[in-house]
Amino acid sequence: MEDAQRILDRKGIKAVVLATPTHQHRELAVAALRAGKHVYSEAPLATTVDDARAMALSARNAPQLVFQTGLQTDPTLARADAGGD
Repeated sequence: MEDAQRILDRKGIKAVVLATPTHQHRELAVAALRAGKHVYSEAPLATTVDDARAMALSARNAPQLVFQTGLQTDPTLARADAGGD
């Protein structure tokens, strides 16, 4: 978390992407939102309901920031799986 905190302390960084193991998302997302950073978190968002709720509450308390979760995919792999070229 020390390395992450050094990044979050930098004024020039406006947003972070959480592409870490799922069990680390809560601590990092909450810290990033408290530091005033926009957050994109790779799915799955959390391993527990409590973790998901803590992140949602932190995002709700920072309405000026964007908090989003999702799953990045490679469309070429989807096409190959469907029997395409």
